[in-house]
Amino acid sequence: MFLSFVLNLDFLENESGEKVIMIINLLRHGARAPNKFIKEIEHIFPGLNPGKLTLNGFRQMNNLGRTMRKIYIENYKNSTSLNNFIDEKNLQNEFLLISSPYDRAIESGIGYAYGFLPNNDFNIIDFTDLNKNYNSKSLYHKNNPEILEGYHKEKNTYNFLIEDKNRDVLFHSKKCEYPSHIYTHLKIDKNFTFLLEQEKHEVYNFYKNTMNLTFANITKELFSDKFARSLYTLMRCTNANIKNKLFDIPKKIKISLEKLFGKYLFNVRTNNENITKITISPFFEHLMNFFDHKFFNFDLENKFLNFWKLKDLNYTNVKLVTYSGHDYNFVGVFKNLLHPNTLEKYLNEIEKFRKFIVFPFASNLDFHLIKNNKDGKFYVRIFINGEEIFEKLRSGIFDENGLESEVDYDIKKGVEYKVFRRILSSRIFENYDSCIHTIKKKKNKEYKVHN
Repeated sequence: MFLSFVLNLDFLENESGEKVIMIINLLRHGARAPNKFIKEIEHIFPGLNPGKLTLNGFRQMNNLGRTMRKIYIENYKNSTSLNNFIDEKNLQNEFLLISSPYDRAIESGIGYAYGFLPNNDFNIIDFTDLNKNYNSKSLYHKNNPEILEGYHKEKNTYNFLIEDKNRDVLFHSKKCEYPSHIYTHLKIDKNFTFLLEQEKHEVYNFYKNTMNLTFANITKELFSDKFARSLYTLMRCTNANIKNKLFDIPKKIKISLEKLFGKYLFNVRTNNENITKITISPFFEHLMNFFDHKFFNFDLENKFLNFWKLKDLNYTNVKLVTYSGHDYNFVGVFKNLLHPNTLEKYLNEIEKFRKFIVFPFASNLDFHLIKNNKDGKFYVRIFINGEEIFEKLRSGIFDENGLESEVDYDIKKGVEYKVFRRILSSRIFENYDSCIHTIKKKKNKEYKVHN
């Protein structure tokens, strides 16, 4: 995957007519253990808790960090657009790393950091418990000291923020609650009806033959789309952590499962438009405000920057902000940026567009704010694993029937920032900061609703 990522780095080939001003990137965590261990895989994850990042996942993130270092710091292709983009001596002012509070995301952020900035240290600021802050060496040094050898010479320091939120809400540190007129418990039908009867029959037989210990007492009548999706996730997690794949999935079965998985992520998980907007609003507002900071030349008195404590942390010239998150975060971004017609095309042609729907571990989503020196305008270019894939974006403009028009994404330029800003603004839910539940509420299964 990393070789493919490097080969697809189209933005390194740009002519000298543009300069990268700022980059916001979102990472999906590395390979993790499945959330449930069935009999067939228990021996593969001895002593590891369900859902935790594996050593292979840490290495994936470390490799991704090394790749991004070549691009953003070493500039190994002599790209004029990225020339002198990051000054490693000035990291405290230019680079910020932010993670969701789930262990696999935090550990992935640390793995990425060791690859991206191997000779530098970071200060961890934990918003979930400011009394719980820990040093950067503690997490892996205890159990896996060998993977840290040669790293951590502590030339410079930068900040690593751990956010207080659940994984469905993208990076927001305020404690918030859903208002009663929006929030309802998401009741997900066990049968999503995304698999046709013939597909369901084929998938059931595949699972029964592959996992005969687990399926000993499971009949076809008890088998559901939800069950099929969960087991597919389990197989993907298992195969991502071993050299020789345990589960060999026939192409026909894989296409059916990817269709089910993709439509579940983009339709079931995000079936309420308001909740979809609420969950992505923090990230989109961050993105807009960071880019506004550059576009409008805001100073550090800006309210948004002060909220992030960047003024206190002396961020005088922030250029790169990296978020360590989850595939659901990618789904939220795609669901809210892609025009529905384009998204439907992706979901209905899953074999052609699978890499944009079923995100690999250690995926990377980049937003580049660039200045085109030929026309003097600012543009945003969007890359998923080094490749520009967007065709049509939402426009943020609606007709009298409430239908949203499309805007074209120019592969050579991106989308003009004033247009991109309008799209973001249209997807930010008003007063979203009073609508978001925190990780602590989610863990306790307690949802408070206020009027």
